[in-house]
Amino acid sequence: RLLNLEIQLQNGSSSNENATGSSPSSHNVILPSPPSQNKKDAEVKEEAKMKTTPKVVKEGKSVNKPAGEKIGTLDLKGLFKKISYKGAAAGSFMVLEPGKKSKMKAIASGVGLTKLKEVMNPERVLFACLNVHGVDDKNVRTKLVQVEYVGEKVSGMKRMAALEGRRTVGKIFSGIAVNFRLVSTDDLSPSEIARKLCAAGSAHPPKYYDFGEGQQVQSVS
Repeated sequence: RLLNLEIQLQNGSSSNENATGSSPSSHNVILPSPPSQNKKDAEVKEEAKMKTTPKVVKEGKSVNKPAGEKIGTLDLKGLFKKISYKGAAAGSFMVLEPGKKSKMKAIASGVGLTKLKEVMNPERVLFACLNVHGVDDKNVRTKLVQVEYVGEKVSGMKRMAALEGRRTVGKIFSGIAVNFRLVSTDDLSPSEIARKLCAAGSAHPPKYYDFGEGQQVQSVS
C-alpha cells in the first residue's frame, strides 16, 4: 500500500510539476506513527491479567485475602475437588462461612479431624466437608462427611444464615455420604462418624475408617 501511495503521489507530483513547475519534494507525505511500545506492553499485561486463573486456598492454611476480596464460586468448587477426589489424603477438609447475600467464603482447609474441630468457633456459622477413607484389604473408599455447624453463641439473626447457606453449599459439595448438624464439636467424634457411615453404607463395611494424622476407628458392624 505504501508503494502504491508513493507511486500515486509521484504521478500526482509529476502532473503538478508539469502544470505548475513545482518540485516533487514539496509534496512530502506524513504517515501516522505506530503505537508506542509502552502502550502495547500495557495491553498485553491487561489481557494476561484477565486470563489468570484464580488461586484456590493452599492446603493446611487459612485464607488471607485483602479486606473486601471474596473467593469466587469457581475457587470453592476447585477446592472441593482438591479435598474430595479419590487420591486426596485421608482427613482432607475445607471450611466455608456464609457472608452477605448467602455468598460463601473459604476460611480454612487442611488435613485431620482434630484440625477441623479447631476451626469451629462457637460464635460462627460454618459449613465443612471432610474426606474420610474407608479401608479394607482390597481398596480404599472415599466417604464425604458434610458438617453444618451453628455455634452455641450464634445470634438468632445469624442462625438464619445456616438455613440460607444450605442451598448454596448444595451447589458446591456433592457426593455426600452423611450429614451432621451440630452446635458443639463434642458431637463430631470419630466413633460417631464411623457409626453413621456404617449405617448409611453398603452391606460390606470397611475394616476401619481413616480420619488422617494416624486417627483410625474400626467400623461398626
